Amino acid sequence: MSHCGELLMSGIRERVWARTQPLATSSLRIESCDDEASSGVIGLAHVAIDRGLTSLEFLRDFARR
Repeated sequence: MSHCGELLMSGIRERVWARTQPLATSSLRIESCDDEASSGVIGLAHVAIDRGLTSLEFLRDFARR
């Protein structure tokens, strides 16, 4: 996703917001990452934070990788 242009990103945003409830997306930011080398790590960090590091299964899967 770090290589996609703003036209694609705006389409993704439009589709996500059209298919979700306003409350679920009130603080959602969909944007590309300027740092291509660490964009995957940044995404994974956001997933980990979002899950609150409370899912034992998530932590086990992460540790296996």
